Amino acid sequence: MPVSLLTHFLNSGVLSLLRAGSPEEFAPGFGRGFGASRGGLNRKKPRGGLQSKLLHYVAHSFSPLPSYRSGVPWIRKRSCPPTSGVPRRPAPVHFAAWLFQETLIYHLTRLFFIDESGHDHGDAPYEVLAGVAIRERDLWNLIQAIRNAEVEFFGLHMAQVGLELKGRKLLKRKVIRFAGEGPPIDVDERRKLARNLLEKGWQRSQGEKVEDVKYNELVAYGQTVIAFVRRVFELAARHKAKTFAGIVGLNAPYHTDSSYLRKDYAYLFERFYYYMEAVSADEMGLVVFDELEKAQSRILLGQLENYFLESEKGYERSARIVPEPFFVHSDLTTVVQIADLAAYCLNWGLRLKGMMDPTRAEIEPLARMVYDMKFVGNWYDEASQQEKPLYGIFYVDDLRPKRERHTPPDG
Repeated sequence: MPVSLLTHFLNSGVLSLLRAGSPEEFAPGFGRGFGASRGGLNRKKPRGGLQSKLLHYVAHSFSPLPSYRSGVPWIRKRSCPPTSGVPRRPAPVHFAAWLFQETLIYHLTRLFFIDESGHDHGDAPYEVLAGVAIRERDLWNLIQAIRNAEVEFFGLHMAQVGLELKGRKLLKRKVIRFAGEGPPIDVDERRKLARNLLEKGWQRSQGEKVEDVKYNELVAYGQTVIAFVRRVFELAARHKAKTFAGIVGLNAPYHTDSSYLRKDYAYLFERFYYYMEAVSADEMGLVVFDELEKAQSRILLGQLENYFLESEKGYERSARIVPEPFFVHSDLTTVVQIADLAAYCLNWGLRLKGMMDPTRAEIEPLARMVYDMKFVGNWYDEASQQEKPLYGIFYVDDLRPKRERHTPPDG
């Protein structure tokens, strides 16, 4: 049983039940119908403390056999003995298995990692707020696959040399320029040269004296970066991740009231809500932001609270999205870094209708990979009484609400 699931049990309301020893002791009559009469929870109680009881009930409630009409793939439902005129039907699972399914499987099973690009108004042509959505069951597999790819391409883990999976560091112009200045290098030789360059840079940052970087190391590193970023997006697609992004012009008019959530954030949550509606009727979504300065984080939390509690649409969407997000260090959270990488590629490599700034041609293929992973859903337009397509990646040229926009006089 995964450790995270065990932790959830230990921190949930099942503790009072386990202290009682069985559903019957916890609430008389409650155990009937959950397999207690068939020797499940009426088996000999385990000796020892609370954790021993927990493991006992969990062990006797789960089975590695395939399920039968069960939302949990590894819970076995036994069949009731056939009786005259009554068809066979699956009996309820043991109480612990049922409680596990009801309280955990359908909660917080989609994670939405958000990061941004261009909000510092540096040299980026747009502001991009990007998100990557993934099932929790796929998350660790994706992280492991990316860590293995780091060793495959660079010969070491990026954290060992202080390198982050950040677009502005990996894909800056100088790195990409060197990649094209030499012929393709053999994969093994390229990995060795890229590792040498990274180790020299790390040693120099620690105050050590190292030999100068060689030209072929710069070329190898540039080629390695492009191949690695391509692999990251391939892995994300393979693990069924979906991308979202709101692209905003640097000169777009914005809302005058800072207590309101910006339109690109609201539109992003709208699309995440419809994504949750499309993938499941029961799952919830958990939002994970790259950590901001504390003052900025508090402002954003206040805006989110107003949106989810005070607005009609936000209140509706809080049924599928937990309104209070988590803030994490991006350098410690792999998928937030993927969101940053996606935002950077879209900023420099994708142009939707109305976007006029030039692209960087070398980034366009990577941006296309991000775009191809986008969520595509439907929303119901009450005015036209029709369903219309909804795209996870969109462009906003005006952040003001309708009431603040200039309306020309009639005639």
